[in-house]
Amino acid sequence: MSDLENILLVGASGRMGTCIQRLAQEQKISVQKCATYPCIQFSEEMLKNASVIIDFSCDSVTQQIAAGLLQEASPPLPLIVGTTGLSRDTMEGIQHYAQHAACLVASNFSLGIAILRACVRLATEKLPKSFEAELIEIHHRHKRDIPSGTAQSLWEDIRRARALGEGRKLAHHPEVSQNLEPMEVGTHSLRMGSIVGEHQVIFAGLGENLRFLHQAEDRMIFAQGALFAARWICGQRSGLYSVEDALGL
Repeated sequence: MSDLENILLVGASGRMGTCIQRLAQEQKISVQKCATYPCIQFSEEMLKNASVIIDFSCDSVTQQIAAGLLQEASPPLPLIVGTTGLSRDTMEGIQHYAQHAACLVASNFSLGIAILRACVRLATEKLPKSFEAELIEIHHRHKRDIPSGTAQSLWEDIRRARALGEGRKLAHHPEVSQNLEPMEVGTHSLRMGSIVGEHQVIFAGLGENLRFLHQAEDRMIFAQGALFAARWICGQRSGLYSVEDALGL
């Protein structure tokens, strides 16, 4: 895993940006904050000094980053995207960027969530079709996206694993599964208090049930995961990666 010396941080004033700055300071990693208003602004010096770009902003800014960096940075820098609620156009821009540089996209940078997703995929593949699946996610009252990006990822994991279990070929890309007919997976979202994040996946059959639960107690776990991913991606070839890839899952 590569040494991480200098981060170019987009979305530095947000919750995640603030956590990343604090953790980077503790680990003696330099952070450059990038302005996003009225549009994304990269200076030549910023791009020259940065080891990696970490983006926790919004869909429109992420779209600008993917398009602008291919023109302004040579070679393009490794990119970590933690922005949630990405549009199809933005994802297409990221996929194009990943043809030229290493890019890791995740709706949740918790290493525990990465393990949870791997367990959920395995359970879906191995359990009989008679087992029903339900998702429950709980977050603080100010979280905008419903369901959460992580819940959507888990939902896609289950659909994809079920399709493969039925002998249907499906490439490992989130956008491909949009053409599948819906498979019954209930998703329930709660917004209350100051809960950082909780995700539970329940598989229920006749006479038994299996539950996977992850609770985030401190937002710093996401910053830790983002820096872990940033260190890992600095040594990778161009391509689109996930936290699971960084963990070797």
